[in-house]
Amino acid sequence: MSETKMSAIEEALAKARARKAAKEAAGLLPESPVVAAPKRAAAKENKPAKEPTNPDRAAEKANERAAKQAQLEADREVRRQAREARKTEKAATKAAAAPRSAHMKKVENARAKLMSLNSEAELIYNEIVANYSGMMVNAIAEHLKLYVRMSSTQRAQSAAAFKIGAKVTITGGDPKHIGKVGTVTKSQKLRTFVDVGERKEVYIFTTDAKVQEEQAQVAVAV
Repeated sequence: MSETKMSAIEEALAKARARKAAKEAAGLLPESPVVAAPKRAAAKENKPAKEPTNPDRAAEKANERAAKQAQLEADREVRRQAREARKTEKAATKAAAAPRSAHMKKVENARAKLMSLNSEAELIYNEIVANYSGMMVNAIAEHLKLYVRMSSTQRAQSAAAFKIGAKVTITGGDPKHIGKVGTVTKSQKLRTFVDVGERKEVYIFTTDAKVQEEQAQVAVAV
């Protein structure tokens, strides 16, 4: 390389160094990492220290959260009980307003056809149904039915058969037939058939009917 070319290079390097020195003197060049590091460290040192955790305050906050949670649970329980109460009341109202079943209608119709009890008999009836189980009440009823049958049979053994065509009033047996007047179609010592104008003749013990008064009077006059 010629001396002339080396001189030009050296001259260019010298100019570059001079420009750099001028910029550094004027503060135009960026600071080096080595210089900037102490500033960041100083900023970190000047940052206020974090306050230490207060155990009492932490426990207080925990208690507050637990109290809020317990209140939420209590409110939910109150709302649940209110819903259940409304549901129960609605079901009771619906049941009270529901129409009677066909079976209960039949039972009530059968009750309406029964003979009325006098005050003493009604008192006994109420005591029985109030103080005995359903099974025992049924047993008592069966015993009473057997007694009625036995008594009617014993009385019928000494009764006389009715004449065919006699007008009689039914006095016993099925309550729905008591008081009806009919014509004797067949009569024996124990049992009698009476036509009361219904689809089927009434079948009763002979002692559960009596001849009408006017016929009895005619028989006596004759």
